Amino acid sequence: MVGTLTPNTIQLSQIQILFLALLTMSIIIFLSFLLYISISKRKASKKLQEVNKELIEKTMELEAYSEELYASQEELNFNYCELQTNKEKLQTFADYDQNTSVMHHHKFIESLHFLIEGSKEIYIIYITVTNLESISFSMGNSVYISIQQSIANKLKVLMESKKYIIGKTKGQDFMIAIKEPYNYAESVIAELTIFFDAPLYSDYFTVHLMTKMGIACYPLDTNEIEKLPKLSTLAVMDIINNQTKNVSYYTKAIQETIQSENTLRCEIETALVKNAFILYYQPKFDVTGSVIRGVEALIRWKLEDGSLRYPGTFIDLAESTGQVVDIGFWVIEESCRVIKENIEDFQDVQVAINLSAHHFKNDKIIEVLKNAVEKYQIPYRALELEITETSLICDNAKASELLEKLVTLGFHIALDDFGTGYSSINYIKDLPIHKIKVDRSFLAKITNEKYHAMLKTIVQLAKDFGFDVTMEGVETEEQLELIKPLNPYEIQGYLFAKPMPLNQVLERIRQKREHKVEV
Repeated sequence: MVGTLTPNTIQLSQIQILFLALLTMSIIIFLSFLLYISISKRKASKKLQEVNKELIEKTMELEAYSEELYASQEELNFNYCELQTNKEKLQTFADYDQNTSVMHHHKFIESLHFLIEGSKEIYIIYITVTNLESISFSMGNSVYISIQQSIANKLKVLMESKKYIIGKTKGQDFMIAIKEPYNYAESVIAELTIFFDAPLYSDYFTVHLMTKMGIACYPLDTNEIEKLPKLSTLAVMDIINNQTKNVSYYTKAIQETIQSENTLRCEIETALVKNAFILYYQPKFDVTGSVIRGVEALIRWKLEDGSLRYPGTFIDLAESTGQVVDIGFWVIEESCRVIKENIEDFQDVQVAINLSAHHFKNDKIIEVLKNAVEKYQIPYRALELEITETSLICDNAKASELLEKLVTLGFHIALDDFGTGYSSINYIKDLPIHKIKVDRSFLAKITNEKYHAMLKTIVQLAKDFGFDVTMEGVETEEQLELIKPLNPYEIQGYLFAKPMPLNQVLERIRQKREHKVEV
């Protein structure tokens, strides 16, 4: 019957159903797989995009780092170049004077080694301008630099056609090394002398330079290159205080003299430490010779064997080294001590002590004088301070100010060696001084009518301005008779008394005082 399900039909239907189920499941699985593949692909694509984005970012970062590194490299290269430039500038600054463009001392010595190769003769000319410091002080640093530049330019022009080097010392002096024979060196020195003898003109100033030149020769004076500049310096030192000589050639005698002076300088230091100095005293009398008005304290150096060394053998060196300041301080202390211990003998007798120009430049001089006077409790008027014209000329304004302070304290001031320097009565009339001491050179020529008339005028003018007058160097009766009519306040000289030890001068003071009482 139609529609009746047979077993075969049922089995076939079941198979079909199973097939359809399997097919459906396969499709579902396939679709699921496709879906999985799609999802995975999307995830991979998204991940890839993220990775790609990160890679791009990293690439950009690397590019930025690369640019920074490049910029840093550029900056580093720039800084290195700048460092090298600055290093070269510093080396130039170290090797060359910036104002004059000439070599510093160490570079000069270094170059001297090259200049001397294959040379038969080398001449070193050392040039020092002795008044450059005072010009700088009075006219300013700009003038000082301008003068240095003018000198350097002149040296370069002079040396233009010669084998040479120019240098400066640490003390701002100049040195020239010439690789030429003697006659060329002589011509250079002659030209330099002409240059320095003439005034130096500028739009803003005119100055006259005072110079000294020292010359040393290789190999005549030394075979050691480093010693050559030193020898030229020694040649200058030999004439530094010589008023008439401006050029000096090194000799072994100069070396010996300087060694001797160095020895003496050390001995002076030792003498100060060991208290080896003593004072002698030369009385100063009224014109009759019967009254001692004062004494001058004069230094002596007592040696170990008991003999005396006189100031003429060491005081000039002490002046040049500045040791005269400490010597003067010792004289101040010792004079005050002696006055205190013999106050009755010195009650109407002033003790005169000499002050150097160096003391006027020393800020401690007033303090030292005050301390000594107060330490020994003596009157300020017990000391007479003898100053020289040079002390005033060095710095007149400062000297006047210092004198005012000393006079205000109560010290008496005497101008020593009047007539040997630049001063005149008109020049000193306004200075706060009490006395002038006419130099012994006038007395030596007093028999000459012109000198006698001049001396008479000086004494009268001094009196008119209120100054006492001391005549130094009275040694003969004839001199005494010629100055008596001038009636100076004091006379001093070997005719009446030579410098003597303390005990003898005290005895002489007592004798004169007793004689005065008896009269």
